Amino acid sequence: MEPNLSQALHLLNGQTTHGRVEQGGVVAKMLADKKDPEQVIENLYVRCVGRKPTETELSTLRGYLPQDPTERKKVLDDVFWALLNSEEFMFNH
Repeated sequence: MEPNLSQALHLLNGQTTHGRVEQGGVVAKMLADKKDPEQVIENLYVRCVGRKPTETELSTLRGYLPQDPTERKKVLDDVFWALLNSEEFMFNH
């Protein structure tokens, strides 16, 4: 069965994936374990696409990390969500 446009839009815009990212607590647990944001990003890449981020990807994501540590979880949850919606994840896993 091939995915249709409605299914793709639901994954990108729906609450299902976003809700599971938050409820799963993957990012929150890593932050509670005192992992720094770059370690979290590396772990998310390995979990989602089976590889570490390239230096370019890591450099780009560093630019989005807020200085305020209390805001980092939201950004890292967004990185997780983006990886789950990436072509690399959808077509390889």
